[in-house]
Amino acid sequence: MTQAAEVFTRDLIIGERPLLVVDVDEVVLQFVAPFKAFLKANGHELKLDTFSLNGNVISLDDGRRVDVSEVGALLSAFYDNQENWQAPFDTARDTLEGLTDIADVLLLTAMPRTTAKSGSGFWSVTASIFR
Repeated sequence: MTQAAEVFTRDLIIGERPLLVVDVDEVVLQFVAPFKAFLKANGHELKLDTFSLNGNVISLDDGRRVDVSEVGALLSAFYDNQENWQAPFDTARDTLEGLTDIADVLLLTAMPRTTAKSGSGFWSVTASIFR
């Protein structure tokens, strides 16, 4: 088991109840629309020609497709300021909190663990069981 997997599994408490695994990005939290707004505010545009962020972020200054490292930096800046950009879908929080009455809920996200841990509340957990 990798070190990251060991840390991840130590953080989980799995009980006797059913386990519901939910993807956060674009299921619980809005991602594409806020990310597009973030990019535009930072001189870039998202043109989804393929199913990937890499290769689809365009510089508004010169029209070039930005490289992978620049996309990574933009994503990091987006996640660092996610509370200013991302919002949950209208009924996501209430629905998930209601489900915690009958199941443990595991939220999965692509956001970096350090970013997820730095936030507060229900939405900022990279992987946890809610009871």
